[in-house]
Amino acid sequence: MQQLGIVVAVEEDIETLVVEPGAGQPHASLRLESGRVEKCDRLLVLAGREPQVRGLDLGRAEIESDAQGFITVDEHQQTSKPGIYAVGDVVGPPFRIGAAHYQARVSMLHASGGELACGGEPPMAIYTIPEIAVVGLIEEAVRRLDIPYGVGRARLDTTFAGRVSAAGRGLLKLVFARDGGGLLGVQILGDGATELVHLGAAWLQTGTPVEQIAATVFNYPSLSEAYRVAALDGLARAAAR
Repeated sequence: MQQLGIVVAVEEDIETLVVEPGAGQPHASLRLESGRVEKCDRLLVLAGREPQVRGLDLGRAEIESDAQGFITVDEHQQTSKPGIYAVGDVVGPPFRIGAAHYQARVSMLHASGGELACGGEPPMAIYTIPEIAVVGLIEEAVRRLDIPYGVGRARLDTTFAGRVSAAGRGLLKLVFARDGGGLLGVQILGDGATELVHLGAAWLQTGTPVEQIAATVFNYPSLSEAYRVAALDGLARAAAR
């Protein structure tokens, strides 16, 4: 984004917002709490999500919802009315289609007397150019939780597959616990990130140590080999401390 000339301002609060008239079209002027002023031709405000459940008459069905209007469910996706289930965005986060598919299976199995094991942490994918994918905890979250951790990084162009393809621009990052080396999170930026993240999600669910990732044999050439490179980098950094 920086290479494209995009400026990202994080941890900033908006102090004032004024839409000013101008020649042709109006523009927005933002004053941030830090004193910084930004003027823009277009302003997009993201104010969150709300469920479209007004027409369902939930009260008549004796189905409870939370303060934001999302339908409350238990671990089986069952609502406050036994025998009635809800899945997907109407029950709140994580707002992911893959998670909704899993929730639907959970509810169907429970309704038929079956049971399904926990599905683990669902990965998050952003289909931008380049792609971004995340699963588990990011480094900042681990630091705030005061968990002793290590970090391993691999540029995708350190793999042979990355060097011979357009997918070489990117980064794979592993965050792991220093005590036992269990994987805590994976972040990937680059082409193929939305596919590569699933391998990390599986390792995260099983609590795979970073030493085992470093010892895994990958197809050569493949972008997945970046996991081994990142794991070895993390182990080297941890040993040097």
